[in-house]
Amino acid sequence: MLKGKIDRVIDIQGNDKFSDFVGLNVSFGEDIQIGSSLIMLTDYGSIQTSKVVNFEKKQDKYIVYTQNSVYHILILI
Repeated sequence: MLKGKIDRVIDIQGNDKFSDFVGLNVSFGEDIQIGSSLIMLTDYGSIQTSKVVNFEKKQDKYIVYTQNSVYHILILI
């Protein structure tokens, strides 16, 4: 399981979205599947995204592109 903190949520045009998810600590599996929803566990339950269309792993973050939003997730060690 990967652990991270949702740093930013933007829409698919690149505009910041208001989201209650920003600042949440999440855990999710390393096997992100394109075409499937990503389920992230939080201290309060779980978050399920729309279908993943792409993702990038940077040095210190994951960027997960879904049909509706782009999630920037800082990797926590």
